[in-house]
Amino acid sequence: MGFNPGSWLARGPAKTFFIVRSELLNIDSDFLKTKLLFYWRFKRGYYYCATEVNTGKEIADVMLCNDKEIIEIEVKITFSDFIADFKKPKHYIHQANKREYHYLKSNKFFFCVHPDISDRCKTYLDENNYQYGLITFRGKLIILKSCRKLKKIDTREFNFVKNEIIRRATSELVNLREAKTCQLK
Repeated sequence: MGFNPGSWLARGPAKTFFIVRSELLNIDSDFLKTKLLFYWRFKRGYYYCATEVNTGKEIADVMLCNDKEIIEIEVKITFSDFIADFKKPKHYIHQANKREYHYLKSNKFFFCVHPDISDRCKTYLDENNYQYGLITFRGKLIILKSCRKLKKIDTREFNFVKNEIIRRATSELVNLREAKTCQLK
């Protein structure tokens, strides 16, 4: 009746299952970023996907775009890090519906959080009326809360973000290949 580490199925409360599995899987920010990139690129068909994208004012953990929208995703492992993110100016602008569009590059915003803090994060977003989405990992990525569009994207902004994503994705690819080549020597 105990937990079998080799299987995805465990008896007992779901929370216990995910805490045990997250320790076995070592769910950290790199793990979540990789799962996000795979999901949005191959499951959702977004053409442009990268991590650590410079948006002009800040660095987005994950940035994605297709022909219709630009999505920014911030990855958080601890609740204190999640709360600290709200001190960034972009959240004030979103919450107050300010029209400082030159500062904001995405028209959708998600948090992707560790499964251990997902319930607290969802409660916080709901209680504070944030229109952000929330994603977690429970054997697969799960969208716990969808988000609304925060603004319209003009062509100039779209091209800027697309080029930044391409630039960053190319750098990631070159660095990975360089590391692989150096390991072989």
